[in-house]
Amino acid sequence: MPDKLDDITTAEIYCRQILDGGIVACKKLYALCTMLEPRLSNGYKKWHYDRAKARRVVDFIEHFCCIPAGRRYGKPMILEPYQKFVIEVSFGFVDDDGIRQFNEIFWYVAKKNAKTTLAAAITHYALTSDFEGKPESYVIASSENQAGLC
Repeated sequence: MPDKLDDITTAEIYCRQILDGGIVACKKLYALCTMLEPRLSNGYKKWHYDRAKARRVVDFIEHFCCIPAGRRYGKPMILEPYQKFVIEVSFGFVDDDGIRQFNEIFWYVAKKNAKTTLAAAITHYALTSDFEGKPESYVIASSENQAGLC
């Protein structure tokens, strides 16, 4: 773990809280955090956890993305800790050349949890601010209308 509290990402805090019992989690999430915790600190094989890259996506979403509809229309997006956890872990593990370990994410989320809004925000980041040579993004949804919203 880093020396200063400012250097710790939400993913590291969330993982520690699950393992300490501060956040109630299912067995699979607990097992994931058990596996992830040493990797967040020490890396794994050729991958290491880059806190700046992990935090960059969350910062982008919270500073540049707004709620597109509903009673909070136009307000900045504020991510929940579990959302930050998934995003920071997904974007934070890189090799020495800065290439991400994870290129695809399967993230199953229940109804009415702003999946489309978050997918749009992540896609916006990936297409405009991820510094890839030829970024591509695909949206899969149960209906063409839902995919189009994203």
